Amino acid sequence: MKLYKFIKGAIALWSILFAANLTSAQELNEILQNANLQAQKYTEEFKNLLADETKTFETYDKNGKLKKGSVIESNFFVLQSEKSGNVTSEYRSVTKVDGKSVGDSEKRSADLFEQIAKAKSPAEELERIQKESSRYDKNIEISGFTLIQAPNLDESLRSFFEFNSLGIDHPSYSLEKIEGMNGRKIFVFEYRQTKASPNISINQKKSNQSGLNINLEVDLPDSFKKSDVFLRGTLWIDAETFQIWREEREVAAEKDKKLIVLQRTVFEYQPSEYGILLPKQITFLQNKAKKVSGSFVETKIQSIVFQYSRWRKSNVDVQILDDN
Repeated sequence: MKLYKFIKGAIALWSILFAANLTSAQELNEILQNANLQAQKYTEEFKNLLADETKTFETYDKNGKLKKGSVIESNFFVLQSEKSGNVTSEYRSVTKVDGKSVGDSEKRSADLFEQIAKAKSPAEELERIQKESSRYDKNIEISGFTLIQAPNLDESLRSFFEFNSLGIDHPSYSLEKIEGMNGRKIFVFEYRQTKASPNISINQKKSNQSGLNINLEVDLPDSFKKSDVFLRGTLWIDAETFQIWREEREVAAEKDKKLIVLQRTVFEYQPSEYGILLPKQITFLQNKAKKVSGSFVETKIQSIVFQYSRWRKSNVDVQILDDN
């Protein structure tokens, strides 16, 4: 009941703010708090859904030109650990690679479940799942993008960021062409990390911090320090439901007063029949910083595009079972 009243009150606040700029820190905080509540709802509902996933890899040469590509198709769903109720993982049962069918997908899935049932810890479960899911991913393993929306809105992280409201439907950030928008009003926020957080780690395998943790793996030149790296981006938040339609997230570094974007990820969501906006496409771009004529510049290394279709409910609970 308290949650309902809070959201209802925030919707009333939205109607008041329609013609006004968001200048009050209290107003801004209430919108971000409601968006975080919707992000938590997304995480809970998302555990019960399946999809078809198409993952397109592209790698580039030293001049940023396309060198080679690969397309991997999978049945995508989320596994929940029985050893820890807080641990979930993306699982991909690969069905096609570059258009050719993978004939042993069902057997490999059965073998995986036997292996993870014998795992001694959630970390070991996660390692086995990721290894199987990424066996065709060549030189990079990326997972977890779908599990959490806008992690910087979490209460353990939000105070380490500065949020700047661009108002409603800022013309530079139009989303008119997004499927399902239908003229909906959107709050647009830019954000930037302003100080180091123990919950945000750079090139570190694991963290012992409580709360939500962000682990970033970036390719840093020798002259760069971890303290040079920070997160920034833009959020598009539905002004009525507070659900997130889009996020552009960058891992950036400042060196010699110049901004270098090391990674850029764009999250695009779509309407669904399950009460939440679901992933439509996630685009990841990795750059390398190299020095040219005494100044650092960005060079594109590789990109991965995740596309999702045919979202549906699981007929059974998919869990990692402990046979002990």
